[in-house]
Amino acid sequence: MDPRTDADIILASQNAPSNFAQIFERHYEAIFGFAARRLGVELADDVAADTFVIALRRIDSYDTDYASALPWLYGIVRNVIQNHWRSEKRRLRLIAEIGDHEEADNRGLGPEERVDVLDTSAAIASGLLQLNEVDRDALLLFVWAGLSQSEIARLQEVPEGTVRSRIHRSRRVLREHLAVTEQLETEGSTKGDDGNEGER
Repeated sequence: MDPRTDADIILASQNAPSNFAQIFERHYEAIFGFAARRLGVELADDVAADTFVIALRRIDSYDTDYASALPWLYGIVRNVIQNHWRSEKRRLRLIAEIGDHEEADNRGLGPEERVDVLDTSAAIASGLLQLNEVDRDALLLFVWAGLSQSEIARLQEVPEGTVRSRIHRSRRVLREHLAVTEQLETEGSTKGDDGNEGER
């Protein structure tokens, strides 16, 4: 394992680009995983590859005061994902429509934890569609990418308080959406096939 920090490697890569392979090896899986959650596996490989190509091109702009390059890479991949926003919305709509057999296993989780499941559930997908783009971006960077609010603020170029508000608002919308969904499912489960209340 290379003991150098990401910043050290990136600094070395500015004169010898072959060093950048270490950054790719360290962080490809995380970037691929984030892209796969948002766009699906089919697009994730290309999006992740594009992210590292862009990062290498922009290597001179990296602020070496930051030891880890991961927040920087998440900033790049989120911009690449924005170019595929139609694909992301289409994927969320598809999940919301077809449902998710794993949903029942997630009933004991809170709204934030439910977002943080590998396979996005139908209820979560439909809830995410209720969020505007910047709120959804902030929430997913916080929950799926694990970035701090200050790191997200730097990426979104807004005050940290704005990011805090966006995450709070997103959680509230999801919480309300999930509550309504569960209520409708509960009410539906008490009905018989003929629409009358079943035996209890």
